[in-house]
Amino acid sequence: RRAAPEAVYLVSTYGEYWANDRFAAVPRKHLGAYFEGWQLVVSGEADDVIRRHLQGCGEPVYYMQHAQTEAFLYARLRHGSAE
Repeated sequence: RRAAPEAVYLVSTYGEYWANDRFAAVPRKHLGAYFEGWQLVVSGEADDVIRRHLQGCGEPVYYMQHAQTEAFLYARLRHGSAE
């Protein structure tokens, strides 16, 4: 089977985690979504991205259950239209 050239490949996880951020094969098109989460934080967009893509996790964002790096990575990849 051939790999999809536009997809982001992540290590599979076990349990409740959203996306494992320890290793990935990322096409150039999605490098920003994967590596530049800090831009969402400093621009003030991080809360909106998390609310849009992680609905039902809790409010306010900083009190959310399961608010860890993997959840933020999942939200960033969804926000960046990554597969």
